[in-house]
Amino acid sequence: LKAAKLHGVPMRIAHSHSSSQDKNWKYPIKLFYKKFIPKYATALMACSRQAGDWMFNREVFSVFPNAINARIYKYDCLTKAGIRQSLLIRQNSLVPLLTSNIRGVSDYVFDGVTGYRCAPDDAAGFAKGLARYFADRKLCSQIGENNAGAAKKYDICKIEKDVCALMDFNEKL
Repeated sequence: LKAAKLHGVPMRIAHSHSSSQDKNWKYPIKLFYKKFIPKYATALMACSRQAGDWMFNREVFSVFPNAINARIYKYDCLTKAGIRQSLLIRQNSLVPLLTSNIRGVSDYVFDGVTGYRCAPDDAAGFAKGLARYFADRKLCSQIGENNAGAAKKYDICKIEKDVCALMDFNEKL
């Protein structure tokens, strides 16, 4: 955060996911450094009240809760299907997407329709996307509904029906 401030980055977001810290050799170092977060961050966010209280002490912060179970989006490094499956699950969850424009994502995320894509190293773009969603809940709902509609074309029943029709099967598999 300090380096970002020194280099003129206008928006510097600190986000806490944890409400505690293992008391290993890093503990005193982290306690020391977390004192400086409010000095250099322009926004303080946490995924829960407990996480924010732990990280930011008595500073004012916003709670941005985890909307969904993050484990289902774990990247499967053995196959690109991991990314695609994660995006489809997320689309079906009626939430807007904010992703990097890595390979495979462009098939599912269309800027302003089903979400927003940014270059993986575009911190300002991600911040702008988050700000856009925070500022316009109606936009979030509309994009979430668009996602639900977009995900329907990948529904297993629809795909099975399409494949059967393509192969001229008279009955389902």
